[in-house]
Amino acid sequence: MSISSAYKKSIYFTALVLAVFLQLRPAMASCSFYNGNGLQSYLIKLNSSNVIGDNIILARDQFSLGSTIASGQMPNSVNGDYAICLGNNTYSYYVTGATGSTVGGLRNVFPTNIPGVGLRFFSRDNAGTVYRFGNQGTVGLSSAFRWGWSQNGNTFWGAEIVPTGPIGSGTYDGSLMAVFILDKLTVLNLRVAPFTITASSCSASTTQPVVDLGKHSKRDFPAQGSTTEKKSFNIELTGCSEKGLSTISYTLSPLNNIVDANQAVMAITSKPEAAAGVGVKVMDQNGAPVRFNSVTHVPSFVPGSQAVTIPFQAAMYRTSAVPVVAGVVHAPLTFTMTYR
Repeated sequence: MSISSAYKKSIYFTALVLAVFLQLRPAMASCSFYNGNGLQSYLIKLNSSNVIGDNIILARDQFSLGSTIASGQMPNSVNGDYAICLGNNTYSYYVTGATGSTVGGLRNVFPTNIPGVGLRFFSRDNAGTVYRFGNQGTVGLSSAFRWGWSQNGNTFWGAEIVPTGPIGSGTYDGSLMAVFILDKLTVLNLRVAPFTITASSCSASTTQPVVDLGKHSKRDFPAQGSTTEKKSFNIELTGCSEKGLSTISYTLSPLNNIVDANQAVMAITSKPEAAAGVGVKVMDQNGAPVRFNSVTHVPSFVPGSQAVTIPFQAAMYRTSAVPVVAGVVHAPLTFTMTYR
């Protein structure tokens, strides 16, 4: 039996329409757990030499930005495939409760409720460590049918504490959670077990907020480099933490210009009633010039001590051969502590 030419054309036309319809129909993703698996939840406990129980004792300035204070990880508990999907599917690694990266240059580090302390979640296998859990999510599209871990060897999930500024004290509130979602299926949750940070530091004060250099006549400055009588003053550190402090250092920073760095002479504040031709020289207890804007170790501090005194001296100093002009001498200086 033969088919007429007109009927053949009708068949071809119908087949063409069906082909176009099938190509335009979107591939719908539908993912579900496979082989009895379900939501994988991990509670990461942090460890380091600074951790005593759940308490992390450290100096406020012990770590630099982006370094690791403590970390912890757990091995992945699922072997083989954990989910199956039909068609194209999206996936995302992200952090809930996050407000964004804390400091420029620190990838996927998120602030906690403790000042200066951030958390960073990671995955690790034989290919290395990946900080894939982001604020907006590491999003991708895949047509994979079966989903499983351990493609590059054993998989681990973990988290790190990362300094984002001067470290404060407090107890972590557990508000951050790392999540992996496959299409609309939540596969993985990572949380960090509660921990407390005790930031070790001291309270600084001075016995003389204003050092009185006395009253002097122009005859007391016979030549350039002449100095007046030295006046002693101290910086007192009290309430120092018994644990967590191994060293203390300080930095002296003049708010005015430095006239002579080798002699530690700073300029006086310029104002109508100010003197001219003099500066202020700052020395240690032995009379040696201090080093401005440089970190200086406090040798008298003994770990475990709760108080320490740092003695200094100051004097007026003739800065040039130009005659000295009488007036007020005012030279502010800032004192910054560094704890390790």
